[in-house]
Amino acid sequence: MLSIFLQSFFDFSNFFTSDHLLYGAQVVRYKLDDQWWNMSEKSSRCFCQKANLADCQGWHDISPCVGGIAPMGFTLPHFYRSPNLAEQVEGLSPDPELHSTYLDMEPVLGAPVNAKIGIQGVVAFGPVEQVPLMAKLPRCMFPLMWLQVVSRTSFSSFLLSD
Repeated sequence: MLSIFLQSFFDFSNFFTSDHLLYGAQVVRYKLDDQWWNMSEKSSRCFCQKANLADCQGWHDISPCVGGIAPMGFTLPHFYRSPNLAEQVEGLSPDPELHSTYLDMEPVLGAPVNAKIGIQGVVAFGPVEQVPLMAKLPRCMFPLMWLQVVSRTSFSSFLLSD
């Protein structure tokens, strides 16, 4: 296990290892812990400002971290690992190959060779009684943006020749 403080997530994130092939070479893949989104886990509860933890399942409420200006938070892109939220918005297709977060390390040198971190900003969305056109909007967590940072080693520089 690897624990990293990710400033954009306002939290320490645990990554668990698995073997992975990259360009035909063995690397160690550190994947973001699936339990990080589980609000029944004690370490995640501070990211839920709701009375019922189930209302925060699959996303982190960062409203208090940004001054409480709006009910906002983040998830993985396309609500990957947040099936209840994915059902609220049409057109999303959560896919582990496209939307997971990971870090690949070369096992002998311990050098990072490949990484991908994705985050989706979300805001609570619902009816606005004072605006007739918006009075019947459904309540949901609405995705505002998706940010992804990818760093990859090229094939030629990764496979060392004799």
